[in-house]
Amino acid sequence: MIPGAPIIEQLTSSTYSSHISTVLRIPPNTPQTEISYELVRAIAWASTSGRTPISTRSLLDRIMDADAALNDNSVDEQARRQLYRLRLDELALAGDLAVLGRGQWVSSIGSIVHQDDSAMQSPILVSGIPIRVMPTSTQRSLTLHGPTRMIDHVENVQGLGLRHINLDEWARVPDSPLDAWTANMLESPLYRPHEASAPIRVYLPESATSGALQKNRWFPVHKGLTGRYLSRHKVPGGWTEFTVVELDSGVAKEAREVDPLDVRRLMYGLDHRSGKHTVADVRTDGNVVRIRFGNPLPHPEARIMYTLCGLPTQDMWSVRRDPQIARKCLSELMIAY
Repeated sequence: MIPGAPIIEQLTSSTYSSHISTVLRIPPNTPQTEISYELVRAIAWASTSGRTPISTRSLLDRIMDADAALNDNSVDEQARRQLYRLRLDELALAGDLAVLGRGQWVSSIGSIVHQDDSAMQSPILVSGIPIRVMPTSTQRSLTLHGPTRMIDHVENVQGLGLRHINLDEWARVPDSPLDAWTANMLESPLYRPHEASAPIRVYLPESATSGALQKNRWFPVHKGLTGRYLSRHKVPGGWTEFTVVELDSGVAKEAREVDPLDVRRLMYGLDHRSGKHTVADVRTDGNVVRIRFGNPLPHPEARIMYTLCGLPTQDMWSVRRDPQIARKCLSELMIAY
């Protein structure tokens, strides 16, 4: 051995896992799931610093290098890559990462999200800043819960300089009740002639059978339809455009495009207007409330549920804390249960 040369020691998988926890500045007994989320945050932050975007492929390549060592190259690389691709989407939904155009990602500086005005509720750190670059007092004030980082002592995270907002503001839940919001969406001015060349279908919950899924509440236009409706049609490129369309005896006159993020909320509003509410399956199992909505949630409520539960398992959300927030989502969307 050359005098003074570094000693290279090959670490076992368990030792490396402990080493990764040390590098990430998280407790050594942290479960693998929580390690994976924090690993993504750390590598994304090192790659973007919240300013410079990185491509999906480059980011996954860097994550996989660390993950391969973490698992001692003993797992299916393709399956792990798919898992981490899902992790990116999960952290984007949680607000820790932002997905840009052309498959680019950047870490979010973020905010401190308060679930309600009660001091008894733990705020949530919504940020792509990894724990490893935070002050020691901040690191010790965080509890990892799936993709969520709960704040135990909010005074110890003030040094991050993040703004404080409430949960509804962060999730971008509209201020107005569902009825008023739906009326505004339908009654706002239509700004262009309807020019779709493909056949349109309109959302008609009143024509659907009781309890039908929302995907089965779309119907072809017929001559008996006059008024404003939510419609959809295919456009060149294969994607779907949604509009509020004015029909006169089944003939489309004018239209206004609807933001895809608003479509699902408008569907719930139209369900309520027609009296054909959707139904959720809600069960209480000890301290856990399990909810199967049956239909996708609007983007704001999906973010809230994801923050509370992580991703659902077989369409079932398991709410282990703050079940009143989940029930609030149900009642505000007029979902029966």
